[in-house]
Amino acid sequence: MAEIVFAVERGKIRADVRQIVRRIRSLGYLQVAPLRLVTILRLQTLPEISEMHDRILVAETLARKGSLITRDEAITNSGVVATVW
Repeated sequence: MAEIVFAVERGKIRADVRQIVRRIRSLGYLQVAPLRLVTILRLQTLPEISEMHDRILVAETLARKGSLITRDEAITNSGVVATVW
């Protein structure tokens, strides 16, 4: 969600953040994850992901054994996590 807020602020995407949050809450199968200590500790094991925010997303995805919804080339090309777009 933080990435979406920053993308909207920079004009990279047009979106209503509050509407997105309402939709996520209503779906039941998506969740917004808090930043956990296990994620912070995993950051140092991911030097191939150079951007801090991307590294946090990848570390959290690994910790939760999930897939990441992204088209970010640095993440998709790294092959570190499964991605969906």
